[in-house]
Amino acid sequence: MAQIGSEQRRSGGNERQGCATTLVQDGYELRTRSIRIHGVVTSVGLENFCWEILSRIASQHALTANQQVVKLHDDYAGGRTGAVSFSSFLRIYCMQFLAHAVEHRDDATVFS
Repeated sequence: MAQIGSEQRRSGGNERQGCATTLVQDGYELRTRSIRIHGVVTSVGLENFCWEILSRIASQHALTANQQVVKLHDDYAGGRTGAVSFSSFLRIYCMQFLAHAVEHRDDATVFS
């Protein structure tokens, strides 16, 4: 059995394809959160996978995912990014985090 995060998945025969599909479908599901950013409540919609990555990043800094999003919003609002939307900015941030972790072989950060 392969362990992915806190879930275990079988990796044999037809089950492998089904598990991979389930894993992808779960990650693609959109979840919207209401977040207060500097006194203004706004909705942020991201895939479950992005929320999971943001939670992992935030926990490294003793923050919640929502608190991490507020910190990232300051970079976005400051015009220091080329992202069109805030959600796009957050997705790219998650991908950059994963790319950095893989590049530096920080498997514990990526997969724990």
